[in-house]
Amino acid sequence: IRPLVYRIAYCVSREENRSQNSEARSQNLG
Repeated sequence: IRPLVYRIAYCVSREENRSQNSEARSQNLG
């Protein structure tokens, strides 16, 4: 795949993971 496409996909997936991780963290702490 092209580096640019890879970077875009990486950023998008990281944004999604951040929101999911924040929810998972609150559940684990609670």
